[in-house]
Amino acid sequence: MDPDEVARRIQERLVAQGYTLEPATIAGLPSHVARKKFMHWPTLSSLHTFIAIGRAQGGNPLPYTSAVLDYAVTNKTGLPPGLQTGVLATAFLVVPTVDQASVEAVRQSSPPKRWAAMSSAVLVDASTNTYFTYQGRRVIGAAYTRIFTKTLTQTTENLLTPAR
Repeated sequence: MDPDEVARRIQERLVAQGYTLEPATIAGLPSHVARKKFMHWPTLSSLHTFIAIGRAQGGNPLPYTSAVLDYAVTNKTGLPPGLQTGVLATAFLVVPTVDQASVEAVRQSSPPKRWAAMSSAVLVDASTNTYFTYQGRRVIGAAYTRIFTKTLTQTTENLLTPAR
């Protein structure tokens, strides 16, 4: 499938789930950013969820993920991060086809994080409709792993398949 078509389908799914969607250029890549705020009762904090969908010809998704996290922290409304509020940023980088070095980078490298802000990298292979993500265990921010997993599942279910 075409990377633009894959990105469009992800965007439509996010809008259907109640996210607001806006165009942006992140790390020089054409992107769309979906955002939603919700209450995380276990920590009594507001979480601002940002999901960016970028398109590229290939490459390591971690620099894009870091730029998405910076974008999310900069564009978050309300109190500063850490004052009963936090940021969760997921970066989908959709490429025509993946290379092994990029797959290994996303699977083995812990996604970037900041004070009261965490990210998750998702590398999408448009040619096979599969995605790759971090396979390690989060130590810092482990309480939010379920939220990242749930968000990824809700966003990709029946659209993309997790790579094994």
